[in-house]
Amino acid sequence: MKRFYIKHVPKEQRFSPMSLSVHKADTGFYEMKAKYTPPFPKEIPTKGFPVLFVETNYFVFQFSSRYELKRCIEVLSQKHLPSLHEEMDSIRNQHWLNRLPASVKAWNHREKIVKYLEEVLEQVEKENIL
Repeated sequence: MKRFYIKHVPKEQRFSPMSLSVHKADTGFYEMKAKYTPPFPKEIPTKGFPVLFVETNYFVFQFSSRYELKRCIEVLSQKHLPSLHEEMDSIRNQHWLNRLPASVKAWNHREKIVKYLEEVLEQVEKENIL
């Protein structure tokens, strides 16, 4: 089963597993009050911060911004996944690629996942959801 949905969360829950490798804090610290480049989506009053969940047959992905979704597509679409020291050496064990199950890392599964993630990205951008 494949589907995607938006869930609104409080500020302290808006970070996804990819946030640390995509959004850079201007203060050098990863904290709630920092400003980030690229920015996170703005809070929706009375709802909270939007977080995108994408369910595939293999895994449930979580994205805090469309930048994270684009980065995921960019990385997973490569025939050979990058080594973790190329991404973020200081947090290698916490890196989002390290958290993916082996079934998601297999090339034949990634091809299908990337195709669906691209469809989701198109819908997200069309409707300006995230």
